[in-house]
Amino acid sequence: MKEMKIILNDREIVFPLKKDLYEAICDNTEYLTELPPDFLYLLKQMIVPSYEKASLVIGDAILEFQMERYLLDYLSEQGGRGCVFDDKQLHDLHEVIRKTIPYEKRPPSEKQINYVLRISEMLNI
Repeated sequence: MKEMKIILNDREIVFPLKKDLYEAICDNTEYLTELPPDFLYLLKQMIVPSYEKASLVIGDAILEFQMERYLLDYLSEQGGRGCVFDDKQLHDLHEVIRKTIPYEKRPPSEKQINYVLRISEMLNI
């Protein structure tokens, strides 16, 4: 059994590779094309993601959850620089966070407010 490597920046991930496949690739390096999309799909199927504990802190509230390690690593490496949200993403994020509040204490959503405003306009209130 031979090996193949995936190199990510300064890290190497080693996988076993059949000897005949290894030799066929090494003998034909000038004819190789790009990897097919199936390659990434297979990696995702083979590698079970690991999870880490994370916390979302808003004021004095701390909400704990599990996050896939690769996402946590990415966010850590970016240091907040990669977190640029458009208006829709921010709206969706705020809506998900709003849903963590118990129903009876939850503030109304933008949709609910707009609905009430439309009704009040129709009734001239």
